Amino acid sequence: MIKTLNSIFDLMKMLYISKKIENNPKKSRRDIEKTANRKIRDIVKFAYYNSEFYRELYDRAGIDINNFKLKDLPIINKKMLMENFDRVLTVKDIDINQIKKIIEKQEENLKVCKDKYYLLATAGTSGYNGWFVWDRDYMVTTTAFAKARTPVKINYLKMILKGYKSVGLFTCNPMHLSTRSFSMGVIHFFKMRIVPIHQDINTIVADLNKFKPDFLTGFPSIIFNLAKIKQKNKLRIKPENIVTGGEFLSKKVREYIEDVFRTKVYDVYGCTEAHPISNMCKEQEHHINEDFCLVEIVDKKLKSVQENKVGCYILLTNFYSKTFPIIRYMIDDRILIKKKKCKCGSNMKVIDIKDGRTSTMFVFKNKRAEKILIHPFVFSTMLELMHDIVQKQIIQETEDWLIVNVIKKERSSKIKIKNKIIEGFEKIFEKHNIDPRKIQLDILFVDKVYRDKKTGKVQEEISKIYKI
Repeated sequence: MIKTLNSIFDLMKMLYISKKIENNPKKSRRDIEKTANRKIRDIVKFAYYNSEFYRELYDRAGIDINNFKLKDLPIINKKMLMENFDRVLTVKDIDINQIKKIIEKQEENLKVCKDKYYLLATAGTSGYNGWFVWDRDYMVTTTAFAKARTPVKINYLKMILKGYKSVGLFTCNPMHLSTRSFSMGVIHFFKMRIVPIHQDINTIVADLNKFKPDFLTGFPSIIFNLAKIKQKNKLRIKPENIVTGGEFLSKKVREYIEDVFRTKVYDVYGCTEAHPISNMCKEQEHHINEDFCLVEIVDKKLKSVQENKVGCYILLTNFYSKTFPIIRYMIDDRILIKKKKCKCGSNMKVIDIKDGRTSTMFVFKNKRAEKILIHPFVFSTMLELMHDIVQKQIIQETEDWLIVNVIKKERSSKIKIKNKIIEGFEKIFEKHNIDPRKIQLDILFVDKVYRDKKTGKVQEEISKIYKI
């Protein structure tokens, strides 16, 4: 009963916020920038007065929080936040020791965090493991922004009355952003389900054929492979709407999916630290949600870059992350701001995303000698739950050879980490009817992991045998 009432409250609040922000993109550039400047000052003041980390950071830098320039605020990164976790938090009823217990036991976040917080894990293109704590209000707000900014117009009353079916192709890990966002209480009224991507592709196809979703969302690499199967008439679904996220979506892959499913594909760009950073409009251009976050594009020297030029990093400020503030946070994403006016009518900045998490799959043969595909995320999310690992990378050399590069915490035991990785990978192999004894698994403890020579980004998952 209480859960249902909470869900009703969340739904009403989400719809209220969504309606309130719906027309913000059509405001003048002057009004958009004025609102963003106010929100920047609000979150900086909040962080200063409520976070020990930010207060000391700004005091050392000589920042006057009542009169500062954005460029004078210190730049932070994931390593700094993780090393000062408890001091970054603005709440006192959860700490890093509780979080380690949650990670080790993989407990349900809400029960452990007193029905107030969500714990989300990430590594992203930096390769560094990180954990972030968001409160329930924040998660409802992010859902409201996603609803207001995605061109997919949903009649929620019709969804409730006629049983609109939604499927999310994600991991089942409640600490992952995509899973947690999709399974928020605001959609408990609809026929929805998560189809776990740790299953083999044939099981996923059978599940989708039985459920017949109207709405499909998930990683581009998974939906791309489903499109290839649909072309062979083995997948018999006709989703009205498709939304992708979590990986870089190339124009080639998007157009292929659209051609096969005969519907437009809309992409969402974001990260655990702020989501959604941008949404595709009806013209399929990415617009920054400038009333949700600030995105600064900088070069290698962390200097601002001009429009129509690709940066090396973005500096992200989340206006709503009050439990765990994110202010001028460096992310290894390469994007550019287009100098153009979009036909959709939005005056929020248009960006071109040059790269992100690479879309790939791992290829294996099961005990029946059948070739199967497993999304690398299945392995990565398992490693993200190991708090002794600072950074990791998985490379598939051949169908029967995986290399796992690990940077561990200084005092952590190599033997314990190695045994946990072997145990975790063997469980995944067994779920897919793969003989673990036939897979060479090399676990290497290294000082640094491979970065792409062109982009400088960490490629967390590399397959040398899978090609789109």
